[in-house]
Amino acid sequence: MARDSLAPRRASALPLGPVTRPGLLWRIAQFSITRIVVITVASVLAQIVLSALLHPFAGDSRPIVRLLGIDTIVTVAVLVYSGMVRLLERRAASEFSVAHAPRELAIGILLGVLAITATVGLMWLFGTYRVTGTNSAMTLISALAIGMVPAFTEEIVFRGILHRIIEGSLGTWAALISTSLFFGASHLANPNASWFAAIAIAIEAGLMLGATYTLTRRLWLPIGMHFAWNWAQGGVYGVPVSGITVNGLLSSEVSGPALLAGDGFGAEGTILAIVVCLIIFLAAMVRVYRDNKLILPFWQRMRAAPMQTPDESAAA
Repeated sequence: MARDSLAPRRASALPLGPVTRPGLLWRIAQFSITRIVVITVASVLAQIVLSALLHPFAGDSRPIVRLLGIDTIVTVAVLVYSGMVRLLERRAASEFSVAHAPRELAIGILLGVLAITATVGLMWLFGTYRVTGTNSAMTLISALAIGMVPAFTEEIVFRGILHRIIEGSLGTWAALISTSLFFGASHLANPNASWFAAIAIAIEAGLMLGATYTLTRRLWLPIGMHFAWNWAQGGVYGVPVSGITVNGLLSSEVSGPALLAGDGFGAEGTILAIVVCLIIFLAAMVRVYRDNKLILPFWQRMRAAPMQTPDESAAA
């Protein structure tokens, strides 16, 4: 049976927007741009304040202190986002549904580890990655910060706020493309960044993580993938993470052509990562289409909505 590509999904199945309330201020608060700005600003300010409060402990080498700091940052990020969604949209933040967390986090972590392992494996096959030694297993704990903190804070902003709200108005493809471009551009200030590296991240991570969010409309799957990619890339394989040097369990040397070695930016700056992540993106989008989870722009949804006849309106 052919699927009607213009058929809108039931509103109850998607966290596309808040319940309307009377009053000018409330109507302004429900604008897509208003919600994007207010929730993003609140999330960023909370992280700035928290980082300042935790700064005295930043250099502490004790694993328990590091883990407590990471847990605090992640917990505050989730609570602030959930609180702003409750305040502005009058709904529970289903993007952080506790019931779905264990399974989707586990799948995301597995996929993330497999994706970065495949990428580094290809770098090894092409001769641009070489193991030179090993380090203490404690490096795995030290690398948790570069895995967990960006995974939660960036996924909240780029998928939980930008993708979700843009998708509710302009549709899935507009959300995927725009947030991928923003995601890539946000890495231009990183060490050893280049325009190619930013475009690579936009294509691979932006599209891949956006598609995995679209599959569930929850953040656990992309958070798990984002965390595992960063953590394994730096903490296990010793490859720079978006230009940031990390001591990993394996000491390594990365050298060779920029397209295959990342030019100091890391595995995500290679064409190999683009290929691996595009495969995952395409597989996720096949599922999105198969499960009819693609959201159309609002004007197509309005055009596709069935028109009531006068008799049907009277009966209603």
